[in-house]
Amino acid sequence: MRIQALLKKGRMLRCDAGAALVEFALLLPPLIFMWMGIIEVGRYMAYATLAQASARAGTEYGIINLMYGHDLTNVTSWATSDAQYLPAGFTVTSKYLCSVNGVLPPTACVASKTGPPVNNVYYIQVTVTGTYAPWFSYPGIASSVKVSGSTYTLVSDQ
Repeated sequence: MRIQALLKKGRMLRCDAGAALVEFALLLPPLIFMWMGIIEVGRYMAYATLAQASARAGTEYGIINLMYGHDLTNVTSWATSDAQYLPAGFTVTSKYLCSVNGVLPPTACVASKTGPPVNNVYYIQVTVTGTYAPWFSYPGIASSVKVSGSTYTLVSDQ
């Protein structure tokens, strides 16, 4: 009886009591999807930043401790200890780079029987690499992404 009375007065056609609930129900799935994406991008950026910071820590160890800078095992272990908050599966590699007359970027050192080239500049490069696996799978987006951080720094010049 009440509905017919409302229809006669035209109030039922103007009633918007459930509109907010319907709008919320329509917007909730895209909002959840957006927040999941923000979380995934944040995690990826955090791992990329940690990888770069641990690579930088390894090269800084080689600079500060020149006595140990020529021992790549110590440089690698220092970068590995700085990468302790990265997930399992990240690897740290260190190698020497050389540059003749300070030409950049440096390249891999080439051994020669006659000795090192004149005006050779030596660098240490530390690279931290791993794979980032998102918590959620998204259609059309890769299930894993490579994360790496790399840096090199001058150790000594002849």
